[in-house]
Amino acid sequence: MSSQEDDRGDSGAKGQVDRPSGHSQEFSWNTNFTCFQCSEQERIFVKEEALKDGIEQCERLIDIIKQSFRDIEMLDEGYARSIWSCESRREWIANCERIIDDHRNFNVLVGVSGRTGSGKTSTLNALLGYQELLPTSNEEASTAVPCRIEYNYDDNPTHAFRCHVAFRKQNDLKKQLDEFFETLSQRNVLKDLADRSIDDEQALRDHNAQLKPAFEMIKVVYGIEEGQAEEMDTRRILDTRPQVLALLGTTKKFHHGTAKGISEKIKPYIDSTEADHGKSGLNFAAWPLINQVVLYVKSDILKNGVVLVDLPGAADVVESRAAVAEKYFGQLAATLVVIEAKRAASDSTSLNLMSKQQELATMLNGNFHKRSLCACVSQIDSIDRSAALRKKDAKDNTTLQSWIREEEATKSRKIDKLEQHKREEKDLRSLRTELRSKKRKLQKCKDNTYNEATKKYIAKKARVGKLEHQVTLLGDDLKELSHMILFTCIKARNAYLETRLQAQFAGRQARLAIPNDKKMKEAYDGIVSICPVSAKAFWGCKEVEGAVTGFPEETYSGIPNLANWIRTATIPRREDHVDGILSRLQTQYNIIRLWSKDEWGRSRIKTSRKQFETSVLGAVFEEMKKNFNGFWARLDHDVKDKNPLKGRNASFTECASECTQAVKSWSFANPDDAASSSALHWISYQAMVRRKGGIFISRSFDKVHEYNWMQDLAEVFLNTVVAGWNQALNHDIPSFAKSASPEIDKIWGDFIKSLKMGVETYEFGILLGALQGEIAALEAIKGRVKKDVSRTLKNISRSATNVHPGLVDVARKKWEQGFGEALKEKGTGAHKRRQNVLEDWSRKNSEAIYNAAFSSMQDKLNESFDKLPDDLENISSSAIRDIKSHISVLLEKIIEPTADNEVKLEAVAGMKVEMQHNIKEALLAWDLKWRVSSQAYKFTADMGESKIPDQYPSNGIKLGASYDDDDDDEDEMDVDMGTGSTH
Repeated sequence: MSSQEDDRGDSGAKGQVDRPSGHSQEFSWNTNFTCFQCSEQERIFVKEEALKDGIEQCERLIDIIKQSFRDIEMLDEGYARSIWSCESRREWIANCERIIDDHRNFNVLVGVSGRTGSGKTSTLNALLGYQELLPTSNEEASTAVPCRIEYNYDDNPTHAFRCHVAFRKQNDLKKQLDEFFETLSQRNVLKDLADRSIDDEQALRDHNAQLKPAFEMIKVVYGIEEGQAEEMDTRRILDTRPQVLALLGTTKKFHHGTAKGISEKIKPYIDSTEADHGKSGLNFAAWPLINQVVLYVKSDILKNGVVLVDLPGAADVVESRAAVAEKYFGQLAATLVVIEAKRAASDSTSLNLMSKQQELATMLNGNFHKRSLCACVSQIDSIDRSAALRKKDAKDNTTLQSWIREEEATKSRKIDKLEQHKREEKDLRSLRTELRSKKRKLQKCKDNTYNEATKKYIAKKARVGKLEHQVTLLGDDLKELSHMILFTCIKARNAYLETRLQAQFAGRQARLAIPNDKKMKEAYDGIVSICPVSAKAFWGCKEVEGAVTGFPEETYSGIPNLANWIRTATIPRREDHVDGILSRLQTQYNIIRLWSKDEWGRSRIKTSRKQFETSVLGAVFEEMKKNFNGFWARLDHDVKDKNPLKGRNASFTECASECTQAVKSWSFANPDDAASSSALHWISYQAMVRRKGGIFISRSFDKVHEYNWMQDLAEVFLNTVVAGWNQALNHDIPSFAKSASPEIDKIWGDFIKSLKMGVETYEFGILLGALQGEIAALEAIKGRVKKDVSRTLKNISRSATNVHPGLVDVARKKWEQGFGEALKEKGTGAHKRRQNVLEDWSRKNSEAIYNAAFSSMQDKLNESFDKLPDDLENISSSAIRDIKSHISVLLEKIIEPTADNEVKLEAVAGMKVEMQHNIKEALLAWDLKWRVSSQAYKFTADMGESKIPDQYPSNGIKLGASYDDDDDDEDEMDVDMGTGSTH
């Protein structure tokens, strides 16, 4: 349910009282005219500006209240209590501080992935606005460490850039070394074979490639060469350098005032730079020991909670880093996959946006659509012009062909002009010599030929200057034509890649059921977002490297367009957060506004607060709580009825059959390619069995293939539920917020009626009038209840992202016995027998395993659903608590104080008046900022104009111009005939 539907539902629901009176609660961020009839970019802009203003004024009020009451309490604590009860005042401050902390801790994660050399890091630097912040080498070191980049809220100039570097734990490093020695042993078996077959050679290469990262780690961290390492074991390597052990499990923190400074500080941790990481004086590279880097930067792209997560490749051999990346994957609001343009155009496999596992997880998490997934085609400036012009589409492009012909003609004209210039220059030199000779004769005797020679020289010099100018103009035209031609080639390749990517994506998204929600139907349209970019061109436009051909302006680089996609993709999460924080701030605003009001004259209620709460409030709130609980129970029932695993037949005969097929496919090097018959080498197969179906990465022949047998088996089950899971958790359940709105309206209407009736029954006339003036403020709490319900329903889906990854662990535990049985087979023919054992074990046990996995997954998902009743009850309890706080402040204004309190109030009357004056000033500033219309904000798109233009800008180029000047008037030059000198 959108906020617009939410607010419009307030005024027309059954059981609703008349339109609330009192202090208006219509602000720029919650009214239809100024916020909900504009684009989503403008709407979030208005809300986030309002949030920023609200936080600032809230902090200002906290300071005023704390300081003022500190001064009053120095006189007498009783004086402070007489002005505002300690409990109520501290609760207001604590609520404000919690709101501020919750806002500061909000994050919406955008994952950035891509293979080594794809241009991912260069793209990230361009997005952040710092060219050399992150290292951009093609080394594995600079791309293997997960890097989280957040906004830096520290305003200390020396802390403008901050970084936290977290090191791996000792157990994790020990596990990597244990696996290294196991693989080394298998490699040596292959190496010792007397007569190796082609398959043996392939397996040997594969194992060498598998060992390479660990050998490199051992060398750069421990200084141990490959031959030495082979003679050692895990414990001996770990004990080689105590300095390394001291780093493991720790976190280092750095800061600097400049991007260059922080880059130098973190460089030794994310590339192969050696440094002294302790106090021993021993230099070594630490990047293999890093688990994660968190970088804090002031950058527009990171504002409002946006966090960029630079993820390592799926084939990272370091399990802990892969685990960090996997953990992030379930939290991502959007994913950006960087693909190198040149490689994508020639290699179809590079068009795969993500692995099968990542793709399935993205579908289950509700993010497999254009609003949350983007293919970033990088390095678009890298293109072979000659090859591009040979393509059919280039030959068929009449405009492009006319530019090519014009380019050739312009080159010819330029050559002609250069030849003319060469001849004229030669003539000019001759005339200069002649003129000097006549000048000497003139000094000796009168010679009338000098003036004629001077005129000829001046004319020739003007001609040479004109030719130079024409050559320059033709050179500019050639440069412009080159830009236009290359721009067209780049645009054509972008279109070609987009067509291929879209065709591939549409088929994959078709697996999902299309949701009924209109907005999501637009997202699930078989189209993936595609953003072509060139970081080199982006910096060229900033004159850091010089302009790149084909990119006349920043927008042509695609970086602003990509930045805008990121900002737009994060709007749903940002808006959910902003709506919740603004609603909570509004409650605090209304309480302090009420408290700062002058008392209602001398007419006060002669009753105690306890009497009023017992006589009126107790029954009213009990009825409200009962009504909420009744509705919560119905909502909980409806939501649980949408559980995608509820009522499923726990018989997985079909899954078991597919499982056996998957087990058979383990014997092949390319299990996903049904047409490939290449067998997986027995040594690699054995390595997988020893790893109990865990990750094994093949890196032979410049290709990376990840084997993960347990993930394969988990996918068999997940493929059967993905469509229903996505529909229920990501669309059906969140949509209940819309139907909840009128129910909440009715409960609230009944509450207001009961409250008024209670006040009237006990003839608290003054309070009834005051209460009527606060109805609008109480209605604002109702709006927050609706938003909290919407957010809680969405959180069911978000918490479910932690459920499906656990299926792999369940499968691994259940399969341990099967792998153990296979490893018992020894001797000649053991490989074939192991295959048979696993296939037979699969046939006998798969159905039971899937039933167990299903039960485990069902239990975990039920945990997410089982939290809903408590979460809903917390929403209503919080609302009732806030209503009580508001009414409590109102009662302090209305109930006649005791004689003792009256005396205390008179004693500090001046201090109270001054404090109320300061608070009212802050409230007036707050009120004005919140009521300003969105038109008064200087709105621009988050990242400015962003879309890459379809046409190249015309810079006044004259096609076919030769720049021949028909005007024979020569430039004038002053000639001193008396002395013969020229100026």
